Amino acid sequence: MGVDRTKHARLSASGAYRWMECPGSVPLHELAVPDFPEDPTEYSQEGNSAHEVGATCLEDDVEAWDLIGQEFYGMKCTAAMAEAVQVYVDFCREITMSVEDHKDSFVEVETTLSDTGTIIIHPDFGGISDYAARSADDWLHIVDYKHGAGVPVDIVDPVTEKINVQLRYYGVGKLLDNQKVKKVRLSIVQPRITWYGDSVIRSIELEAWDLREWITELKTGMEAIDTDLALKPGSWCQFCPAKIACPVMQGMFKAATNASVAKLKTLTNSQINAEYGSIGTAKMYYKAIEDEMYRRCNIGEKGLGHKLVTNFGHRVFKKEAIPEIKEKFGDKAYKPAALKSPAQIEKLPGGGPYVKARAFKPNIGFTVVEDADPRAGVKAKSAVESFTGLTSTQPKD
Repeated sequence: MGVDRTKHARLSASGAYRWMECPGSVPLHELAVPDFPEDPTEYSQEGNSAHEVGATCLEDDVEAWDLIGQEFYGMKCTAAMAEAVQVYVDFCREITMSVEDHKDSFVEVETTLSDTGTIIIHPDFGGISDYAARSADDWLHIVDYKHGAGVPVDIVDPVTEKINVQLRYYGVGKLLDNQKVKKVRLSIVQPRITWYGDSVIRSIELEAWDLREWITELKTGMEAIDTDLALKPGSWCQFCPAKIACPVMQGMFKAATNASVAKLKTLTNSQINAEYGSIGTAKMYYKAIEDEMYRRCNIGEKGLGHKLVTNFGHRVFKKEAIPEIKEKFGDKAYKPAALKSPAQIEKLPGGGPYVKARAFKPNIGFTVVEDADPRAGVKAKSAVESFTGLTSTQPKD
């Protein structure tokens, strides 16, 4: 504990996925900050709070549920937060127990990367490692906790097959001060996303020399920030703090709003591929505009042509009405019992093995992905093709 999660190194590990692909995003952000301040969101605040709960558990040897109701980074630890964080805490404790007392072994919780990286790699090298441990048998363990419930974070990108940049960055930071390390295990713990992959804990093991070789690529990427102003749109734009000020994204937005739908049929396959590849980035910019408009309306700025109004949901019963309803309408006021989802059944005693054996993912349609996606391609039938077999086998009167 004791680290400030609201401040980030200029070229931090958490942003490496973005600035190694789009070096111009760093100076753009620095220029855009006065006009587009990066206010903390509810999600970032909740993430900071969950990380602090995890660090407190590991350092003070308490359980996450012991901290329910206590406030961390302006948010109270809820039962749901404690349940998620405990998965991370238990995983780290397993590693800690395996680390024997030795002159070269260590366990570190919530520590900033050492100054060695600023000397060897780049002055702006830095970041906060959630958990790191070195065992006496020259293994280095790096664990990163992800509290997000919307976007799954892969340890290895399924399309590019590259190891997560943020985890590699942390690994390099610890290797610089531990030259004798031979093996590295990188792990991501994301307990709130139970629907993705085989486990909420995703790990990969690699030779230490693999990470040491990557230092050259990392160093080149960091040095490019001061000389390369190129702006390259892509999936990394999602969490870019400067996307609303990005001229490339602005250009894509204007091109989309002024485009002629009638001309789409005349595009070549190469052209439609390029246009389709821009959809995700354009959507990120649309969302950034919505968020910025909301922010300005929320602080009362004038001349926007828009304002905030109260948004009402569906009607709900007052708390005191519930016992009256039961007395007045009886069982007719209640819905019949509904079967829980596989994810909910998994949490019941013996639920895990049963769900694994009896649950499946139904085919709910098709989606378009890049050719590099590892899944097998299929051809969707047209409406005519779908009915051809049925009509040809119908008995004649």
